[in-house]
Amino acid sequence: PARAAGEPVPPGGAPCHPAREPALPGTLPVGTRPPAAHTLLPPRSGRGMCGEAAMAYGLEQLAADCRESLRRDPGEAGREEVRRHIARACADRAFVQAHLGPANGDARKLLYEDPELGFCILTHVHLGVANSEPHDHGPSWAVYGQVAGETEMTEWKEVAPGRVEKSRQYRLRPGEAVVYPEGAIHSPRRAGETRLLRVEGVNMDTVGRRRFRPVEPE
Repeated sequence: PARAAGEPVPPGGAPCHPAREPALPGTLPVGTRPPAAHTLLPPRSGRGMCGEAAMAYGLEQLAADCRESLRRDPGEAGREEVRRHIARACADRAFVQAHLGPANGDARKLLYEDPELGFCILTHVHLGVANSEPHDHGPSWAVYGQVAGETEMTEWKEVAPGRVEKSRQYRLRPGEAVVYPEGAIHSPRRAGETRLLRVEGVNMDTVGRRRFRPVEPE
């Protein structure tokens, strides 16, 4: 018999969700998405075959998943897995409601700090315009996950001590996450309310960061 519109496809049939075209790599103008190497299309909460009941993704599970990934590989591969975990949490309605709902108006809120590996999970809520000058995270790497609103992110390259030139620019939209390695220079701009989920390799409250000035165009 014909399926009703929106009815899940049983196991062995077509995929539950249509394939999405990946973003193109390279330098991007404002208004486009980050390259495919940095983005993750938001997955649905839970696991299993189509039609199986979804399971909420909680903070305890997120922390355990990040810990397992970083124990296995503290480098690029492990951080890429952490990015995927953060993107999953950003797309989980129960997680967002619990930690980034209307009750949370904190510009920076520490949710979890790992006693063994030192990484932190935090939320950031900006209720209005919030812009930053070019900066890095010192000795730390970070993952930015967008939950609500949009962030216009600019990445920079250092061309002289303390001076930088723009290298690329893109927008982070809800469900997307990006890894920034140690020394990555960037500057976010937010025109309205935004809510973010972030991981820091070390607690940035305890370390310094460098700030930079853009080179003036000739």
